[in-house]
Amino acid sequence: MATDDYSPIFQGDTGNPFAIQVLYGDGTPKDISGATITMKMELMVSVGGLLTPTGTIQTCNGPWTIDDATKGKAHYQWQPGDVATTGVWGLYPVVTIGGLPVHLDGGNGIVKTLNILPIPQ
Repeated sequence: MATDDYSPIFQGDTGNPFAIQVLYGDGTPKDISGATITMKMELMVSVGGLLTPTGTIQTCNGPWTIDDATKGKAHYQWQPGDVATTGVWGLYPVVTIGGLPVHLDGGNGIVKTLNILPIPQ
């Protein structure tokens, strides 16, 4: 993954995209030429210090941009509906090439988390 500068954000902030880099297990880039990328987010809560899924899922409907296919780099520009609800969200991107999913790091499929903070009053 690239340097993390996408989180935390304030509710409604669509200015900073979520960038990924798809890598093989040895750290070399995976070519994502012709890939389709989608993403879902799931609201998480802390239970005993561990982030636990709540079952509240939303689909990110905005477009992904492949920035450098041979280096496996792409980004998603947040849409207003994606960042409307505060909380910690697990991000589940799916990269599909030739109809087959590319397995991403992150244990149970969560690659990263996004912390959406309330706008200060």
